[in-house]
Amino acid sequence: SSFHFFCCFSMTARLSFPIFFAFVCIFVYECHSAKLLGQDPGAIVTIGGEALASGLTKTLPNVFTSKLQNQTIASIAGTTRALGIFDVTYNITDLFLYNFEFGEIEIATIDNGFEIELTGIVCNVSFNWYYKDQSFFIIHVSDSGSGTMDFYDGKYEIKMKIKENDGRPHFDITKNNLALGPVDLDLDGGANWFYDLFNFVITPVVKRQVQDKVQDIIGNVFDAVNNEIDKIPTTLPLVENIAFTWTLVSDFETNESGFGSFNSAAYFVPQNNENASPPFAVQSIPSLVNSETAQVIISEFTFQTLGWALYEAGSLNVTIPFGTTSDWRLLLPALYRAYPKEDVEINLVFNVYPSFTLNSTGLTFSAVPYMNWNIVSNGTVTNAFTLLVQLSANIDLYFEDTMLKGKAAIPTFDMSLYSSNIGDFSLFQLETAVNTVLYAVLLPTINGVLRDGIPVPEVLGVTLKNPMIEFETGYMYITTALAVGGNSTNSTATATESYYTFLPYPMMQNLFAQ
Repeated sequence: SSFHFFCCFSMTARLSFPIFFAFVCIFVYECHSAKLLGQDPGAIVTIGGEALASGLTKTLPNVFTSKLQNQTIASIAGTTRALGIFDVTYNITDLFLYNFEFGEIEIATIDNGFEIELTGIVCNVSFNWYYKDQSFFIIHVSDSGSGTMDFYDGKYEIKMKIKENDGRPHFDITKNNLALGPVDLDLDGGANWFYDLFNFVITPVVKRQVQDKVQDIIGNVFDAVNNEIDKIPTTLPLVENIAFTWTLVSDFETNESGFGSFNSAAYFVPQNNENASPPFAVQSIPSLVNSETAQVIISEFTFQTLGWALYEAGSLNVTIPFGTTSDWRLLLPALYRAYPKEDVEINLVFNVYPSFTLNSTGLTFSAVPYMNWNIVSNGTVTNAFTLLVQLSANIDLYFEDTMLKGKAAIPTFDMSLYSSNIGDFSLFQLETAVNTVLYAVLLPTINGVLRDGIPVPEVLGVTLKNPMIEFETGYMYITTALAVGGNSTNSTATATESYYTFLPYPMMQNLFAQ
């Protein structure tokens, strides 16, 4: 039994691979152990490339600046025959990749991953040069200077498969190929024959070294992300003795429509037994609810595991002092007659899991706790009577800044006398007392978890804009417009941000800046 994340990415649109990659990595941190492989998804997250691309390309130059620009390339030295007459020894030093730009990006799905193509690559390299020509060991001419090489119209292809590895996502790069295009060579000084020699002999070597350098950097970025993912704790402590556990349950899945899907399992657990599995089956939920390019669909199962975890952690079983029998003399004369002038405590006990249900009207919490009215005398606790309370409360889910939060409303309830050691009595006068206990004790426990919220962070400049929450029987879904730099995208290109549940996203946010 598990809570699942199922993340779908529509990749028919153009999108920057570093930004998209970071976006994916942030989301797929949510993973645990491989024991839940093959489970149905309990939540589905769908992101459309077109809606996302409008904002992501604005931050892409910063990514290239931090990772691909201002890179030192290894020096080149050698000897060759010039004009078929004399030998030339050359040294190309201080090779420096100072600019790397792209034109357009296309992303397509492949089996278990993506194929990313950047076109219109522009790459600028500066260097210093020196040569001397010699024949029969007699030095004839030497010269030195500086120069630049401006490559243009290049293409970069990356294929990556996203595999499940010990319950975590692993980015397997199956193709990492940069093909720089034609070059404009500019030498400050030097003979014409040296320009020709440089262009035909040295330029191809520089080109290979630049391509290898960029490919190594990108490969190292993926390796670094894989290493960071492996360090992410799979169980995160929350509040009220509750933790949150997740696991990736399959390899990345793609379909012919250009969507990619992360199937991930996650659920609430008691901190005193983090290896426990919730005793619920995961309901089938739709992978898409409408034609939007981005949606978040969350199963009822998610919330059911919260009720189970609270129960197993004992967080709902509470005892509070409730005055003395003298205070209840008028409302409960039978209690006062049986135990005059004794202390009273109320013990709230849950013998079954509280339940969370989703339908078209929203999220509802329901429970059937026992309310024990006990007498405390000289350290001895004696049960006077026990009420059985059937209660329910609507949960209001809302966004505050970038947080998905919840709050339980004042519950409605019915009560009955379950057992009594003071005889029969009317329950009418106890409604206010019961309501006080529920409002002062039970609701703060539930709301303690809900008010902390689920963070939906800014991802490289892309934030949520006016998110909307809708409910159906057995699941809920969220849709929203994306905002870039505080401005909403076109209303026809709405999307939903990933379901970042208690995610340490700043590490990924800063990954490309390190």
